[in-house]
Amino acid sequence: ALIAMPRTLHVRLHNEMNAFLDELGMRPSCINSGKDIQAKFNAQKRIDALREFYRGPGAKYTEVAQHFFNNINNPSFLATIV
Repeated sequence: ALIAMPRTLHVRLHNEMNAFLDELGMRPSCINSGKDIQAKFNAQKRIDALREFYRGPGAKYTEVAQHFFNNINNPSFLATIV
């Protein structure tokens, strides 16, 4: 299930996540596609980056962070994020 949130909050979360991922070389862009990122970083490294985000700057998005940590061991959830 998705977490309902106002559009402005959703955009802010993605902007902050993109800045965080950019520092790791994991931010998707026209010159760094999802396929490129998957080739450079295995699934565990990508998951670890999201864990780090939601323990750090993303922790303020409490409902989203809680959803992430509650579902990180669910294969269906993992398939949507990696």
